[in-house]
Amino acid sequence: MSLNRCKKLTVMLLIVGLVLGLTGLAQAQPKSGFAPKVGYFMPGDEDVEDIWGSDFTFGIDYLYAFPPYGIDFSAEYFAKEEKQTFFGITDKVNWRVIPLTATFLYFLPGKEGFSPYIGGGIGYYLTKFDFEEDWGDIPIFAGSAEESGIGFHAQGGFTLGENFFVEAKYSTADVEGVEAGGFTILVGYRL
Repeated sequence: MSLNRCKKLTVMLLIVGLVLGLTGLAQAQPKSGFAPKVGYFMPGDEDVEDIWGSDFTFGIDYLYAFPPYGIDFSAEYFAKEEKQTFFGITDKVNWRVIPLTATFLYFLPGKEGFSPYIGGGIGYYLTKFDFEEDWGDIPIFAGSAEESGIGFHAQGGFTLGENFFVEAKYSTADVEGVEAGGFTILVGYRL
């Protein structure tokens, strides 16, 4: 997915949220609590994007709200596997990223069920890379590497009603020379 398509999708989601928010839902106030969330992650590094591509991600967060501010603690999970067979030899590689983040949020004044917010924060990014090579059912080689590093992010989104939220996040995290961050669009429901 190209960056232009991502921008168009983000603008489209924000417009849909604005329209829904202005159609008469109850006044939205940020609500403290846990929230499962699902979304779509697009790696920021072109090499990572070329090899792995984009895919779904999921996570959980906890928002401590003290309007008009909030602190959000979040964990997300993204994994992608690629498998290729050439002359009977199968190579399987798996890449996983788990960002553990803390975000300071500011909730802008809302209208009838729609409350936009912006924020930024820091995260600890755990990555794991597994490689396995087999010839038929006979293992030839296997290896893995785990690395971690600090990253930063900016995000914006909106709440609809008390529980539902949509957000977009851009993160950057250099983990041993590999960019583990990227662009993520998430949808969640605060319990």
